[in-house]
Amino acid sequence: EVESAMMMGPSLVGKKEGPSSASRFVVGNIANSVVFLNTAAFAATFVLQAVGKVDVFSASFRREGFCVKNAGDAYWSSHAMSFYADVVGAAVLVILLLATSSSLPSAATRPLWVNVPGILAHGAAHMALSIAASKPPSTTPPNVVAGLAVNVLFFYFLLKATDATSSKTRLALSAVFHSAVVANLPQEYGFTYVQTALLFSQACAQLLRKDKDVYYELYALAVNLPVGLVSWFESIACDSGFKHLGGHVWYDATIPLSSVVYFALAYVATAYHTKS
Repeated sequence: EVESAMMMGPSLVGKKEGPSSASRFVVGNIANSVVFLNTAAFAATFVLQAVGKVDVFSASFRREGFCVKNAGDAYWSSHAMSFYADVVGAAVLVILLLATSSSLPSAATRPLWVNVPGILAHGAAHMALSIAASKPPSTTPPNVVAGLAVNVLFFYFLLKATDATSSKTRLALSAVFHSAVVANLPQEYGFTYVQTALLFSQACAQLLRKDKDVYYELYALAVNLPVGLVSWFESIACDSGFKHLGGHVWYDATIPLSSVVYFALAYVATAYHTKS
């Protein structure tokens, strides 16, 4: 019975009790709703800032679209440090998941396994940005194709992390679409567009889930919610000290760090359920 509970986690994972069962997970629904509204508020503030209606964001963030320390340094800019943070964070997650493979049900670990490729793709995109920023701009066909390929892979794996139920075709088409949009946007619009597209996708996909359970609530609180809040610190406090502390690297680091927090909460919740 204990083994069955560990593998299936019936009261944690939830049974198919009809449409009304999903409405019980109020905390997760509120958290994902806040993600949606916060993302909309950030995007609206960015647009109002761009047209001169408000003055909220730091000058460096408005100019570059990120808060970047050591801009132009291929291997020590905030973009490069984001890559290092993402690689280390993904490695820690894999080690934790492998070490507890028999202790947690798939409902708890599935979102983390899906998140790992997204974290690595996110880091790789930042390293590509860092290297590109250290060289003179180039619009030769090989460089353009390479840039588009990096963006498509970036969007594919991060969109998959936001909605693992989407088909590969839908993910690929969405990745190509968003990559094309980003390629035609001014550089300073890139971060806000990417965050808006990904967090909107994540919030909507999560709110519409039919298989909500306690892990849904834990993931919403620990992983979905924090990263959008960090964007306000980055954009507003960039020139007030945030840049000197590393800048955008803290935005990226928030994702694997919050994933580790979720892992710990899921482990404790599962252990408590098994004992009870």
